Amino acid sequence: MSANDSIVAAATPIGESAIAVIRVSGALCQKLCKDALRVPYPIPRRSTLAGYLDVNECLIDEVIFVFYEEQNSYTSESSLEISSHGNPLITKKIIEDLVSRGCRLAEPGEYTKRAFLSGRMDLTQAESVATLIKASSERALEVARIQLRGDLGKKISDLQSRLLNLQANLEAYIDFPEEDLPSEDIKGPSDALANLIAEVEHLSQSAGCAHLLEAGIRCLIVGSPNAGKSSLYNLLCGEERAIVSDESGTTRDYLSSRIDVGPFMVEMMDTAGLCTGGSKVERLGIERTLQLSEEADCFLFVVDSTLPSPESVSKDLSNNINAE
Repeated sequence: MSANDSIVAAATPIGESAIAVIRVSGALCQKLCKDALRVPYPIPRRSTLAGYLDVNECLIDEVIFVFYEEQNSYTSESSLEISSHGNPLITKKIIEDLVSRGCRLAEPGEYTKRAFLSGRMDLTQAESVATLIKASSERALEVARIQLRGDLGKKISDLQSRLLNLQANLEAYIDFPEEDLPSEDIKGPSDALANLIAEVEHLSQSAGCAHLLEAGIRCLIVGSPNAGKSSLYNLLCGEERAIVSDESGTTRDYLSSRIDVGPFMVEMMDTAGLCTGGSKVERLGIERTLQLSEEADCFLFVVDSTLPSPESVSKDLSNNINAE
């Protein structure tokens, strides 16, 4: 891989649609406008209608393209965005032709990587692009937009600057111990360091919350057979997703549904009842529940209130819960 070569990739998912967008970044863009689109001097940032001709000068499709000059694109390189009809065959033929003209297929995330390497965005902004795409709730989108705007990078830069200033002051105190410094000047670095530590700890804690906003929360509903897990699952989901029956062991495999709880997306999972013995299929369901418990963020343990004493959590599940 070379940072100087031109890359190409579909910017829209492959599949039938009204339009498909193909993105090119690199030095070849203006030459491609001349050779493939027959527009030797494209006007930057203007949508232009043209016929896309392959290397054999056969028309592949009528397209609309936009040319971006260097320093005025997402990657800060010369860029070209081609909008064709959304037939996967057309997309495939255009990309293959662009590769035959000297482009290389882009690696996952390479456009954002180039934007980062060119100084177009800092590392926190580059990471926020994937966060924005994968956000599972409105609040997650908002956090990603704030990060993409550069707020987190500015905060980290401010902390770094203050820490370097504090280091310089401490080194000055060490280098010139004979100076008769006022007591408040000696106490100052200690207070400043304590404030910095508190701010960094707060930032670290908020990062954990941001991860849950992005990825969502996985919640396992667990308990003994016929404790009411599936009924609770249906109630939380707002629809009859799970089969409810008086017969023990109705749920053999897990069911999963996503619901919004405040700012979080929560993946609710109804699981097989935990018990000893049972059929081979029931035991497989219990094993699956224990496997899922290793990756769960939280648990809803359902007990049958009609029993004389609440059931205890199985040893294996208890170990997984404690590990969380």
